Amino acid sequence: MEEQTKNNKGKGLVAILISVILLIIIAIGAIYYFKVYTNTEQIYKRLIDSSMKSYQETAQKEEYKTINAKIGANIEVDLEYNDEQTKKIVDLINALDIALNVQMDREDKKMLVKLESNYENDGLINANLYADVDKQKMYMNIEEIFDKYLEIDMDEETSKSLTEIFEITYTNEDKENSEKAINIMKEELKKVIKTEYCSKEKEEITIKDKKVKTSRNIISMTYEQLSEELITILTNLKDNQEYINCYKNPNDIEKTFEQLIENLESEKYSYKDLNVRFSIYTTGITQKVVKMDLEIEDEYEKIKLEINPIDKNNYEILLIDVNKNETIIKANIKSISDSESNCVIELNIPDLGKATLNLDISCTLNEEMEQFDNNNTMKIEELTEEESMKMLEKFTHTKLYEIINEFSGGLLNNTINSIDNNYELTEEDKI
Repeated sequence: MEEQTKNNKGKGLVAILISVILLIIIAIGAIYYFKVYTNTEQIYKRLIDSSMKSYQETAQKEEYKTINAKIGANIEVDLEYNDEQTKKIVDLINALDIALNVQMDREDKKMLVKLESNYENDGLINANLYADVDKQKMYMNIEEIFDKYLEIDMDEETSKSLTEIFEITYTNEDKENSEKAINIMKEELKKVIKTEYCSKEKEEITIKDKKVKTSRNIISMTYEQLSEELITILTNLKDNQEYINCYKNPNDIEKTFEQLIENLESEKYSYKDLNVRFSIYTTGITQKVVKMDLEIEDEYEKIKLEINPIDKNNYEILLIDVNKNETIIKANIKSISDSESNCVIELNIPDLGKATLNLDISCTLNEEMEQFDNNNTMKIEELTEEESMKMLEKFTHTKLYEIINEFSGGLLNNTINSIDNNYELTEEDKI
């Protein structure tokens, strides 16, 4: 019985010891959570880490042979106006749709640029440009005016610029240098997150029409302080040979940093009354980021840039005049897939109205480039005067000509008539 009592006591001590250890672990965890993990400085440092990691992953995406990028754009304008000319301009803008397609083959050093435009859903003008760096040739075509591509010799500067684009590669050494440069920059940025700049306050905000209690993590600086911190970062990076040598043109990087430092030094006392405040709003145990904003304020004005994550692939960005309680710009950016996104930007024009820009953007890699018909070309110097006049004649029957002539008050028509007077097309060449 006595031995059993001892054993029970021993078990009791073990249980107490385990409980004490667990309490210590919980206490340490609580201290870490409330004093470190939720600390404003740590939140900003984690944001720098995640942002740099995201940038690095994007920069190191798979190598690609071809790229096919498309941008579709249209603008809707709703303005107050009192004159007929303004009405014509507004109606023209609202009736236009523009699409740009850029295709590149990096291995074969070829590029195709296609511009398509519509007016009231009817074709306005379709222009194409094809470049072949190896042949040192460019080919241009406007479908409504001429059915062939005009061949043009590529100038040295264009050839050099395109060659640099096509020959961009990302070797293992480049990846290592990029990772090294990002890590060095990351540590320099973290040094800016100082206790004297940081503060935290509770704030209730509205998310999807619901009131949400958040922790607002704030970094506040004067313009002079921000300038000094940026100068320190740039100086440290410029003087860090390990960082500078990560780039293929280290001398150019040094010169760029020197110029930036010089500009900051000359401007840092120019805005003595200007204050900058950056805020991250977090909720829950995991400190989920639900909003960010940047405020710039002086004694006369206060402008705020808000970033509101609507969901994983959808963001709302607002530029607000706080004193007037007016949204100047509202943008919604939505990622439809890995290769497609949509962006809607609303611009409020004081006392006039608003304009809305709608952009559809896509980018696919390693998709076969459209084939170019080399048999459908002619050298531009071989273009005869008769063929030039026939192109001009076709142009006068396009919607683009009609629009330009209307807005020029008939000036374009008078110019073309003066050319026609010096050259007469045969009846069969006329349209």
